[in-house]
Amino acid sequence: AERLAWAWADDPQANPRRIPLATVNHALILGPSLVPWGRYSLGLLGDLAQGNMPLMLDMTIRVVDVRDCARMHIAVMQSPQCDGRRHLCMALPSSLAEMARSVARGHAGRGLSPRVRVMPAWVARLLAPLSADLAALRNHIGNDIHYTTMYPDTYRHEYRELDPIVHASIESMLAHGWITSSGLSLIHISQGIV
Repeated sequence: AERLAWAWADDPQANPRRIPLATVNHALILGPSLVPWGRYSLGLLGDLAQGNMPLMLDMTIRVVDVRDCARMHIAVMQSPQCDGRRHLCMALPSSLAEMARSVARGHAGRGLSPRVRVMPAWVARLLAPLSADLAALRNHIGNDIHYTTMYPDTYRHEYRELDPIVHASIESMLAHGWITSSGLSLIHISQGIV
């Protein structure tokens, strides 16, 4: 879709008034949802929170809060020097394991305390030829790929940290009923303190 948008913007027949285009390419977006349905990012975190992901890949994922991403979109729209540029909105590096630990830190008392088991990178790479999903992620498994924006002056806002992003996401999903909380800590259940 982005390639089509750039082709349109650069085509004098399709865009005779030369309406400028700038794009914002974001990371995994988390945070509170204003709409009554969840999408991929929150679905992924919901699966982690409820323990539906028995094994996690050893890979770095860039995360951004939806509110920070929205602020960057506004900054790009308000800045004429952004025209004709691709911008990255990738706030912080994380991993599925670290996101699961963040859920546990903030919500274990509510029964959301996922187990963290990471598939060794060598096992994932060995299985990659047998799985289209693993094959697509092969270069990312076990590697921390860095993304750096070419235009750091466009958006100087300080991004939120992982724990507040995960907390706002979980609270939003609980409020929308997308995930449920037992209200009991799994630690208390395993220790017989119920």
